[in-house]
Amino acid sequence: MISKNYFRVILAGLAAWLLAGSIAQATVLLGWDTQGVLDPKAASFAVDFVEEGIVVSSLVRGPGLGTTGTAAANTFFASGFNVSELSEAMLGGHWWEFGLTVDNTLSLDLSALGVNIRRSGNGPDSWQWGVSVGEGAFELIGLPMNSVTSAGNGEALATLDLSQISFLQELTDTSLTFRLYGWGGTTAAGTGSIGRLDGYDLWVSGIATPAPIPEPSTMVALMGLAVLVLTCVRKRCRV
Repeated sequence: MISKNYFRVILAGLAAWLLAGSIAQATVLLGWDTQGVLDPKAASFAVDFVEEGIVVSSLVRGPGLGTTGTAAANTFFASGFNVSELSEAMLGGHWWEFGLTVDNTLSLDLSALGVNIRRSGNGPDSWQWGVSVGEGAFELIGLPMNSVTSAGNGEALATLDLSQISFLQELTDTSLTFRLYGWGGTTAAGTGSIGRLDGYDLWVSGIATPAPIPEPSTMVALMGLAVLVLTCVRKRCRV
């Protein structure tokens, strides 16, 4: 006769298998590190790291930004942030932008978004994130952020919590476009740059799990096995 303990072991293993992947911790899914950037005024900046199953477009400047002025080494540089309101930045193309596409093999739950900013004394001091899903309109996320430091290697802006934004969870077979709007520069020569602290200077973290797991037919078979095991335990089956 198979003991109850044996069946309990089977059930415990089955439960652990079914729950595998549901308990996971967020990690960096994609990131840019400006250390070693050869041309801070280049038209685009390719991602340095990206999780398998995600395609990321290069970081680019919006049409309202230029590259006038002296660029600090190890940054991704821009000028032309001399607008006073967020609405002007949104309408005038005063932003940095990147996109990501997740294929149908993954389910993506985004957790956080961070960026390091270095600006000149007359550069932009206010920032705001926006995102578009698919071909949809851009929606502001989080609150406006201020950059105080205008010297040295810059500063990390407040990390944006994405985990509570429902439409940025359980993403599969879809695309997103993120924009970082900047405003508050006092002259056209005022500059802003991404960089240049240690580690990634722009990053997105989250949890990527295979999707779907398991397939419906597999789930039905496993649930049937669980019922059979429970029935045997109750009736003290002999084999």
